[in-house]
Amino acid sequence: MKMKIVTSVTTAAALFLTLAIAGSLLVLWSASRTQFYSERMNLAHRSYEQHLLLSTHTYQLFKQFGDALLIGDQDFGAGERELITLINEDIDIIRGIINAEIALVGEEELEELEFLNLLEAKIRRIIDEFESDLSDRDPSIAWADLTIFLDTRIDQNFRALMNEALEEELEEVAESREELAQTMALMRTTSYAFLGLALLVSAFLAFGYWALVRKRAIDLMEGVERMRRGDLEKPPTVKGRDELGELGSLLRKTAASLLEQRQKLLNRNADLEAAVADRTRELQRLLDDAKSAERNRRRLLSDVSHELRTPLTIIQGESDVALRSATTDKEYREALTRARNAATHTASLVEDLLLIARKEEGKLSFRLEPTDISQLVRDVADLFHADVTLELNATQTTVAADKLRIRQSLLALLNNAKQHGGDHITLRLDDQNGLRISVIDNGDGLSDTEKSQVFDRFFRGPNAAGKYDNGTGLGLPVVRAIADGHQGSAHVEDAPGGGTVFSIVLPYEQTLKDAS
Repeated sequence: MKMKIVTSVTTAAALFLTLAIAGSLLVLWSASRTQFYSERMNLAHRSYEQHLLLSTHTYQLFKQFGDALLIGDQDFGAGERELITLINEDIDIIRGIINAEIALVGEEELEELEFLNLLEAKIRRIIDEFESDLSDRDPSIAWADLTIFLDTRIDQNFRALMNEALEEELEEVAESREELAQTMALMRTTSYAFLGLALLVSAFLAFGYWALVRKRAIDLMEGVERMRRGDLEKPPTVKGRDELGELGSLLRKTAASLLEQRQKLLNRNADLEAAVADRTRELQRLLDDAKSAERNRRRLLSDVSHELRTPLTIIQGESDVALRSATTDKEYREALTRARNAATHTASLVEDLLLIARKEEGKLSFRLEPTDISQLVRDVADLFHADVTLELNATQTTVAADKLRIRQSLLALLNNAKQHGGDHITLRLDDQNGLRISVIDNGDGLSDTEKSQVFDRFFRGPNAAGKYDNGTGLGLPVVRAIADGHQGSAHVEDAPGGGTVFSIVLPYEQTLKDAS
């Protein structure tokens, strides 16, 4: 197929345009010829009718003249003048019709105009003869002359001339009717031929469209659909040197390229799956090792913390016993005092480590009992060695709680506020989202990063490191562990006007569970 589809479509469009133009011209020509013959036939009919009126008015005038000779002119010529006026009007109308025919047909109608002039002259002479030859004669003699005049001048000359004019008009009507019939027959024949040609061209173009475009386009779409479903081994089979053939060739090349790429991807995917499987096994081994190390770390932390409690307790007890002895010298007593204080601090650290270790192992438990948190807050404020402002706004203050653990948390928060915050501490109790215990300070506050890490083990902010050196970074993690063990939560946020707010929220209804 050498012809491009675009060229074929352009040719078909041009052919249809030619047929449309030819059809339009045929319609215009048919309408023009029909109008021409219709006007010509109408003019011929009008001319014939007007000639009949002229003949009628002329004979009426002749009769009027005869009556005037026989019985006298009763109206003094009024009837004759009226008929003469009508005759002149008839002649003018006929002349106008003949001029219209000349404008429509051409100079071939000039003979009718000359014949009309001849007829008009004939009528004028007859009228003149009536008026001049017969008007002044004796009626008996005028009647004889009138009879001769009618037989010779009118019957032989005028009648023949008028009949000839009427016959000519009738012939023109018949001729126009025949030409119109021939034109209509020609138009019908031409229309049938044009219709047959249009049908033949349409059938040819429809067959060409089906064979060259639609059928191949359907095959092409079916091939593309197979490619879309992933069947790249059956690409479109449309061939040729037109646009569809070139598209089919391009799709076949694309399918071959995709098959090659698919095979490469399958091979690469197999390699990746093998590598992922190896890496997964390695990661699983590392994860198992990490879990084992974490379990060992927790166990070691718990065991070490547990084992350190007894010797530290012994050191504290023996130091207290030695310090009560009166024989101990001053330097020895100072050494014992430092040893006891160190043991006490280490014991506190060991207790915090043991609590966190039990929480991580899921073994941290609490002794829950109905506790008046309001009274507990007052007791903690009395135990703390600093001024604390109390704001107790809760209406329901009794919850199930481990009194010792809650007291430990509050002392840790107050100690944290004292060491990290400013010179004013507020202990607030309200029933927002549960029973909320808040410790508020007016210190420098914490950054967003510090607030996200403040409950992590061993974390100490820059302000804490600069103000004191005896902290362990375990107080706040212990607070969170105790809050979680009560099915509550621990929070930190900025205080209005500067400072920090640490809060413990305890639910009103809870059941005892492990801290984890």
